Amino acid sequence: MVTRFGHMHHHLKAELEIPRGSAVDAAVASADVEIAGELGSLAFRSDSGDLSFDTVRGPVTIKVASGDVSGGAVGGNLSLQSASGDLQIRRVGGSRLHSASGDLEIARAEGSVQAAIDLRESPSSREPVASGDGRALCRDRLEMTSWEVSHKCS
Repeated sequence: MVTRFGHMHHHLKAELEIPRGSAVDAAVASADVEIAGELGSLAFRSDSGDLSFDTVRGPVTIKVASGDVSGGAVGGNLSLQSASGDLQIRRVGGSRLHSASGDLEIARAEGSVQAAIDLRESPSSREPVASGDGRALCRDRLEMTSWEVSHKCS
C-alpha cells in the first residue's frame, strides 16, 4: 500500500508491506491511497483523496467527500457513499452506490447493483438534474427509474 500525504509542495510518502489477503481499514483527511495486490476486505474513508486498488476478495466499503475511486475486482459487495468523485470498477460481486456528483461505472456485475445519484433542481428550469451518470454493463438488463439504477445479472 502506498500513501501520499501532502500540502502544497511538501509531500510525505508512506509505503507499507502487508500480508496478502489482509483486511485494510484506512481513514485519511487528505491523501491519495494506492493499494497493489490482493486484500481480504477494504474499508476506506476520506475527506479528500483518491483511492485505487487491485483486488479485494471480500467486501469493500468506501465513504468519500471528494475523490475518485478506481479498482480491479471486488469479490464481495461494494458499498460507496460519495459527495463528489468518479467510480470505476472492473468487476464486482454486487454493489450499493450513492453519489451526489460523479460518474459511476462498473464494467461487470455478477450480482445486483443499486445506484442512486442525488437530484437537484436546475435554477433556470426548475427541472431535476443530476451530475454524472451511472452505467452497468452485463449480459442481462439495466433498469433506470427516477435516476435510480437497479441492475441484476443472472
